[in-house]
Amino acid sequence: MCNVEVQPLSVEIPDSTQTIGANGKGTISLTLTIPSNATVTGSFLIQFPEGITLDEQLTVLSAQLSGNFTLSFTAEANNTWLITIKSNGLKSATATPTYTKIMDIAYKASGGIQKGTYTATIKNLDFTTNEGISIKKDSIPVTINVSQTITAIENINNSSFHAYITNNVLKVESSQTEQITVYSTKGVQLYTALKSAGAIDIPVSSLRGSVYIIKGSVSGTIKVLR
Repeated sequence: MCNVEVQPLSVEIPDSTQTIGANGKGTISLTLTIPSNATVTGSFLIQFPEGITLDEQLTVLSAQLSGNFTLSFTAEANNTWLITIKSNGLKSATATPTYTKIMDIAYKASGGIQKGTYTATIKNLDFTTNEGISIKKDSIPVTINVSQTITAIENINNSSFHAYITNNVLKVESSQTEQITVYSTKGVQLYTALKSAGAIDIPVSSLRGSVYIIKGSVSGTIKVLR
């Protein structure tokens, strides 16, 4: 009788140190070692440093999984997103444990971030295969090197939300939960908070200047004059 070594299930970030340049964008690839016929359901949190945010439009499942799995995002407090992957119940014919790229987690600098080294953290990763085998990881740090200061604020007034000032209060309204960040015209971050669906009130006395750029993690960017 021979012993067959079984490759353990694991999670990998192939490139745990990344450099983003003038465009302020990057991608974290998430890879699992799982049987190639396995279906997977799971979730994890990813927390970005101030000045960097999840790029939901470019965060996608790998091509080989996109037809069999669904992907969803939920914005939470402290610049953190809950990412959930669910299986549609389909599987392939073989069962050899292989490295399988699950998804690309895209991110972008949201303005006002200085040149330097930052850390994004994947936390509470918890996947379960269709055979009930768990893949868990408490914390996975990813180093992001910003090669130059990024202060430009793009696509002003390209937004699907409303922002205005009344009675010394900045009101920001949109129909979804999202991270709201207020910048000066020079790209300096003045305020950030997670807004529930509806409106958020920000006291103008807590801000500096007379012109503000408001960015929503979902709704876009808008300029407001005091």
